[in-house]
Amino acid sequence: MIGHDLFTLVQKAKAGDKEAMKEILHLVEPFIQKACRRASPNEQNDLQQYLAEKVIVAVKNYDMNSIPGFAQFIELISSNHAQLDFSGFKNDFRNLVEWKEEQLDF
Repeated sequence: MIGHDLFTLVQKAKAGDKEAMKEILHLVEPFIQKACRRASPNEQNDLQQYLAEKVIVAVKNYDMNSIPGFAQFIELISSNHAQLDFSGFKNDFRNLVEWKEEQLDF
């Protein structure tokens, strides 16, 4: 997926397109799963739901006029849950940023 496609998905999701939001969640699902594996088994389902909710909120609140780039988008997601103590969580999202920036044409 190139950057333009992600931009279009975010635009559609912000406009209420549930399929676009599902596609965005599908794109970050492997990274959410990786972060969840680091949590205790009792916390994994809650963490997965929490992270998916954070992605949804970040997409809905994303300012399409500023478009700072995918790295800042993911940083917004990861910084909003700094109060949680899930080992390695922010590192997983930083790894996502590095990987996505290599894959996307920003």
